[in-house]
Amino acid sequence: MLKQIKQHFDVSSLSIALFIKGSLNTLNSYSINRRGLSFQQKDNLLTLFNALELEKNNSVVINETVEVLNKNVHTTLSPLVTALSRRIKKKEQLLQNYKTSVTYYLRGLHACENLIHKTTFTEEQQKWIILRKKHLQQKLQERATAILQMHAELEGLKARKNSLEKVQLKELLF
Repeated sequence: MLKQIKQHFDVSSLSIALFIKGSLNTLNSYSINRRGLSFQQKDNLLTLFNALELEKNNSVVINETVEVLNKNVHTTLSPLVTALSRRIKKKEQLLQNYKTSVTYYLRGLHACENLIHKTTFTEEQQKWIILRKKHLQQKLQERATAILQMHAELEGLKARKNSLEKVQLKELLF
């Protein structure tokens, strides 16, 4: 539960400990099942966790696959094309990770929106939720820019690789 809260709200253990009004050591002990939390602390954690609505959103994960390079092509391609292929694969994987993190941030942002309208929180907890929301909005904006830039770089690398492959194929044919 703590891991999912950290992942979706993009917070540290210290931030969660401050939210539930406990110490970092208590929270760390709780995470390894060495110590328990008070009812109020557990209630605050459960409120954050339930706001994520994880059970209802199992289909949010993006289902994109990475291209599998043909093994026979590796033996005929030059080292430059092989290096480009590795760079493309790493960029695609990084792009996929960025897209996955965006889904986590969106879910956390949605949870913040739901929590803002509750009146059962103290003023300090409301401020924490509002700050989380602003932080997640900034992260989303940064990730969107990074995804656009990475997509452009990826397309450029693919075009470069394709042009190098065509040059090699022409040389082999003549």
